[in-house]
Amino acid sequence: MAWLVLNVMLASAGGKLTAHAGVDRTIASGGSCTLLGRNTGGVGPFTFSWSPTAGLSDPNIAQPTASPTVTTIYTLTVTDSLAATDSDSATVTVASAVVAEAGPDSTIAAGGSALLAGSASGGLAPYTYSWSPTDGLSDPNIAQPTASPSATTAYTLTVTDNLSQISTDSATVTVASAVVAEAGPDSTIASGGSALLAGSASGGVEPYTYSWSPTADLDDPTSATPTASPSETTVYTLEVTDSLLQTDTDSATVTVASAVIAEAGPDRTIAAGGSTTLAGSASGGVEPYTYSWSPTAGLSDPNIAQPTASPLATTTYTLTVTDNLGQASTDSATVTVAPPVAAQAGPDRTIVAGGSTTLAGSASGGVGPYTYSWSPADGLSDPNIAQPIVSPTTTTVYTLTVTDSLGQTWTDTVIVTVLNAPIFQDVPMNYWARTYIEAISVAGITAGCVGSPPLYCPAGIVTRGQMAIFLIRAMGETPCSTYNGYFTDVPESHPWWPWIERIKELGITTGCGGTPGVDLQYCPNGNVTRGQMAIFLIRAMAETPCTTYNGYFTDVPESHPWWSWIERIKELGITAGCAGVPGNLQYCLTTNIPRDQMAIFLARAFNLPLAP
Repeated sequence: MAWLVLNVMLASAGGKLTAHAGVDRTIASGGSCTLLGRNTGGVGPFTFSWSPTAGLSDPNIAQPTASPTVTTIYTLTVTDSLAATDSDSATVTVASAVVAEAGPDSTIAAGGSALLAGSASGGLAPYTYSWSPTDGLSDPNIAQPTASPSATTAYTLTVTDNLSQISTDSATVTVASAVVAEAGPDSTIASGGSALLAGSASGGVEPYTYSWSPTADLDDPTSATPTASPSETTVYTLEVTDSLLQTDTDSATVTVASAVIAEAGPDRTIAAGGSTTLAGSASGGVEPYTYSWSPTAGLSDPNIAQPTASPLATTTYTLTVTDNLGQASTDSATVTVAPPVAAQAGPDRTIVAGGSTTLAGSASGGVGPYTYSWSPADGLSDPNIAQPIVSPTTTTVYTLTVTDSLGQTWTDTVIVTVLNAPIFQDVPMNYWARTYIEAISVAGITAGCVGSPPLYCPAGIVTRGQMAIFLIRAMGETPCSTYNGYFTDVPESHPWWPWIERIKELGITTGCGGTPGVDLQYCPNGNVTRGQMAIFLIRAMAETPCTTYNGYFTDVPESHPWWSWIERIKELGITAGCAGVPGNLQYCLTTNIPRDQMAIFLARAFNLPLAP
């Protein structure tokens, strides 16, 4: 009983026993802490007991070290000497590991910036942050600094929690290369054609946007590779923008080529069996060119610009030129195969001894100009002209060689007969008009009136039919070959119709009466008067009659219809009249003309060389 009283007294003296497990604690995984157990009140000595005992350094002391692997509630039971007990609990939390999150990687343009999205989780707050390297950071000791690196940088975030747990993570800020626009190669198109613009982009950060300008003639100016169909040469500029809004430009030119032009070169002329080089060429368009000649016959190579052509007959060659764009053009050149050159030495001539005549050389065919060479050269005024004056001392055969510009040659001969007596037996050497008569004979205007023996009939009156022959021969004209029936009194059976119809065609005569197409007449047997002669000669010489009356002849008044032709032949020195003296000259316009006088008029009118 005494013991009980004593215990009550002691308990009352110490107060009520109270267990204190201490504050809750938090540790890192693998860490430890001291449980701060104690008691108040009660009567000592005291005993302490913690449970569970796992992870405790000593479960029977007030303040053991606790190293739990998981969060644990530890209960402290305190017993005093009076066997009084009390309990209390404290939780030791095993914190999760701290986790650093540096945030996603980011990409910036050169000179740009990005916000680092750092954060932390787990562990025990508060956290401390540390970024490295610090270059380019607005503040390396905050969770989310602004990063402005000059080059791509991997930033490492170190997070330390309140338990001194540490975690790291990294985020890379990539400084993108500059975006590069590539407009592609220049191109050339034909008029009306199109080209694909080969735009592209590199560098920077995809996706890219494309913008071409000018937009005219583009099928899609926002495509990297639009089709361009410009009507004239155009410079297209491509602007590329990347996802960072970096931009770059580049240009490509689409040249609209001029039309290709084929040039077949000048026409050519060759001799039979000869050849020439076709001077083909091309311009405009886009090289290289292809060439095609047609027809191919006679060509050394129909697929070159300048082939050798050796056609057998005159041929027109067509050159087709195609350029690198497929444009085509044609042109033609004719290669003429010339006929052979022909030499004409002219009619044989007859002169009296000491006289001269003109050789009537000519050339035809081939290709002019011609060169002339007479041989022998003796007695010639010039052996290298077509119609030299020849004065041989004896009868001579002259050979004319004609060469054309192609080198073709031909020869012909003429005989010049030298007479030591008069040409006509009725025109002796001392006849007053002999030199004129023989001049028109040598010129081939007349062969006389009788052939054997040769007679001229100098006193015979010239008829209109004979006048036609004289004039056509003197003019070097060719008589008609087709009968037209211009005059009713000149039938096709008449021997002189070719000469008579020819002088009508030349406008030398309109006949002697009647109506054209009805009963027009020529009067071929009519005599030629001095008045008619004036008109015949002026027209044959292509001279113009006088327009102002001068009154040269007293018997040709201004009222006479033929005065202008008569006065013109006086001015030309063909006649001085028939009688009288200057101031009182007569012309005798109605007088018939004999053959000897006509020889004089013809020789003067056509400037014939006189026989000696």
